Amino acid sequence: MANAKLPLFPLYGKQIYHTWLENYGFINYLKSVAFHIAIYN
Repeated sequence: MANAKLPLFPLYGKQIYHTWLENYGFINYLKSVAFHIAIYN
């Protein structure tokens, strides 16, 4: 899962959020969240 560029946030728990945040950084985290919000809404 560490290689996933855009993790499917709704499908995973908070541990994945935390791990992904550490691996990719806060800026990329925000970009990905915005991207997913655009898709799911």
